[in-house]
Amino acid sequence: MVSAMVETHINTHDKAPEKRVFRIRGGNGDELKCYGCGWRVTNLYVLATSKSEAKKLFMSEDAGLYGDCLSGMLMELPSPETIIGQGETIEV
Repeated sequence: MVSAMVETHINTHDKAPEKRVFRIRGGNGDELKCYGCGWRVTNLYVLATSKSEAKKLFMSEDAGLYGDCLSGMLMELPSPETIIGQGETIEV
């Protein structure tokens, strides 16, 4: 009985928050710098739980990856992220 309760406790607290992929687009077609490879591109992607979090990550923590860098990052994550729903485009 005790081991079942401990197992349930671990499973509920170890679950990663559900995230969405948000596209960050430069205003007026401006190019943005990928923080993975350094390429200048028109669209970057941020993994976040909300639109406001995605914008905050991009603006304050230099988050934003080119599509190829994002897919590489997802492949290398130590534990699986739960990615849900449809993301949105954020103009900066």
